[in-house]
Amino acid sequence: AESGSEKQDPSVLVIMRTEDSKTILREECDQLLRECFDVMCAACEQAHAKCVHILSIRVKAGLLEDLVSSEFVQLARLVERFVSRSAQITGKQCSILRSALLVQSRKFLENFHNTRKKKLGLLLDGERWMQADVPSEIQSMTNTLVSGIPVPTDSEEQPSTLTNSTNQSVASGPLGKYLVIHNQSFVVGSVVLILVNMILEYCQCVDDLPMLVTDLMSKLLDVFRFFNLRTRNLVLGTGAVQAAGLKNITTRHLAIVSRSLQATMLLILQVRNHFQRKLSLKRQVLLIQFDKVMEDFEMHCRQISEKIVFIMDDLIQKQLSKWEAKSPTPSQSFKTLIRRIVKLHEALVDVLPQDQLENIFSGIESTFKHHLGTQLVRLGIMNNGDTRHGIVNSELMHFRGTLKSLENVTAFGDSLFDVWAVWR
Repeated sequence: AESGSEKQDPSVLVIMRTEDSKTILREECDQLLRECFDVMCAACEQAHAKCVHILSIRVKAGLLEDLVSSEFVQLARLVERFVSRSAQITGKQCSILRSALLVQSRKFLENFHNTRKKKLGLLLDGERWMQADVPSEIQSMTNTLVSGIPVPTDSEEQPSTLTNSTNQSVASGPLGKYLVIHNQSFVVGSVVLILVNMILEYCQCVDDLPMLVTDLMSKLLDVFRFFNLRTRNLVLGTGAVQAAGLKNITTRHLAIVSRSLQATMLLILQVRNHFQRKLSLKRQVLLIQFDKVMEDFEMHCRQISEKIVFIMDDLIQKQLSKWEAKSPTPSQSFKTLIRRIVKLHEALVDVLPQDQLENIFSGIESTFKHHLGTQLVRLGIMNNGDTRHGIVNSELMHFRGTLKSLENVTAFGDSLFDVWAVWR
């Protein structure tokens, strides 16, 4: 077509080369475009294969194992970005590089998990279960868990939210007496402060490595089970006496363990919410595993309360088994029991919430009435108005009058006189 006035044949294309022109058939142009596209796809596949080869060489050399968490996450983001952009260009999914990355990501996660679990075990072995001061940084991390973890933007410039804190101690800063969660104040052991940091790392890892969401959930649940089981073995099993060098496990130790578990339970609920947002609808059924972990924690807390009552039960039984209804009152046995109950209250009142404190002291009242009733039957003391009956009532009135002032405790009131029901 040499003249602009002539009608151009739609089956040909005009390609301008300076002052000359050359015509080619449209079919030939389409064939050329297809060949260019095939070359581009082949180039992408070759680039992916080369990346897999480089990755394999680094793995064999053990170089990926030397990467800290933030470096591995950066690598994973770059690979994922490259795979996604290749798919956008070619319209094809190339799974070979993504599969290679997934294998290495699982190896990274295994090391990530084992390192933190080992550290947690060492910290638990050395935990003395004294009230820990809470740095503002840890409280801020806790607030982040409670309010929801921000999702990082999809940018290769975005720094990883993971920190290589495995070998770091709790950051310094203004200190608080309590760990506050949902406006509840918790007295916790120092190991809980490290656990908060670890929980946040796992949750942030879900955002950094979303292809490992189910693996990460499984690993974090393992951390919670390990924390609960090791704590139970050390405290209820008295392993902490040998491991941490404690002379004995006191009721205050037990109370701080209980509050540490209760604080962790609230965090577990927040973690469950975080994973619920990340899991597909088909995988939501996996969240039932959190319910089982919560049941284990709740049972452990009940066992701790029962242990405190049992300690007092043993003391009450020993004191009342040698008690006799003789003047003067109060007797030495009742004085000892009052002193030990007041001391117990002092150890627990600033640690445990009111409902738990009330349940414990109600249990102690019940065991007191049981053992006193048993002793009354053994001594043949009846509710008949005789001298010994009057001595018992005098003991009970002094017992009630002294203990009624215990803060947040309604036990040891008029219900003490229900002990006479043993004769009904």
